[in-house]
Amino acid sequence: ERDARRANDRRARRAQAAGFVFYTGATNTPEAMFVALRTLAEQGSVTMQYAVARMCRDGTGTASDSTQAARWFERATTGGHWLAPAELAMLHLYGQGVPCDPAAALRIVEQAAASGSVPAISVLGWFYEAGAGVPRDLAKALGYHRKAAELGDDYDRVRVAEYLLAGHGA
Repeated sequence: ERDARRANDRRARRAQAAGFVFYTGATNTPEAMFVALRTLAEQGSVTMQYAVARMCRDGTGTASDSTQAARWFERATTGGHWLAPAELAMLHLYGQGVPCDPAAALRIVEQAAASGSVPAISVLGWFYEAGAGVPRDLAKALGYHRKAAELGDDYDRVRVAEYLLAGHGA
């Protein structure tokens, strides 16, 4: 019953966001859109928290602010947004808006991957491929890329093909 309420709440917030942003003319400027989305994010919309985080990171409708981006990505991650953990991990990996902490980045994506987040599984593949915060391990990288590809990720399908063409793995 609680899960059903949460799903209905999420749908209601998405509908509210769509109505507020697209039907009130809040999209006239990026700044107005940022204010509208931030209002919804502050009310608990995980989708809007993720959107605000990206806007803060990219400087869309507001000054670029990686500290605020990290804060909003953290909230969206905690709320269960499917893309937010991968974004948050990258901020930790590069020390953007948070202290540089590759171990924290790895923990974030490992936790999200363990709960089935395909973007996090893909990012784990990249971590091992690049040796980002972990020792470089192409076999592990290929394993993560394969898993994400099996779950439907097109980018990882291409990565697996590239690995196999380069003779890395069978």
